[in-house]
Amino acid sequence: MDRTELIESLADNLTRLDVLRSRFDTGTAERLRLDGLRDLLDAQLRHLIRNAFKDNTAAYKEATEVVTAAIKEIKKTIDDLKKIADTFNNVVALVKAVDGLIEVVAPLL
Repeated sequence: MDRTELIESLADNLTRLDVLRSRFDTGTAERLRLDGLRDLLDAQLRHLIRNAFKDNTAAYKEATEVVTAAIKEIKKTIDDLKKIADTFNNVVALVKAVDGLIEVVAPLL
């Protein structure tokens, strides 16, 4: 996954989170938790967009494989409200994966 594909994929997941958030009333526990996770992912995405980095290193490739796996897990649960707990866990995994990716590319900035 190159830099552009990474950014597009993360942006797509922000949209999915926004759609999911809209299913919950403002102020509910689920909505507040999703709002927080969405804000974290948005901040990570903005960081990646604002900074140029190499997307052809082995460390980058390994980190994006973790991100890709987390995104695949989100896709399995995000449309089913009965699996909201799994979706929370999957989004947390994605946030952690992107944190790991940022750690990998930060020295390259």
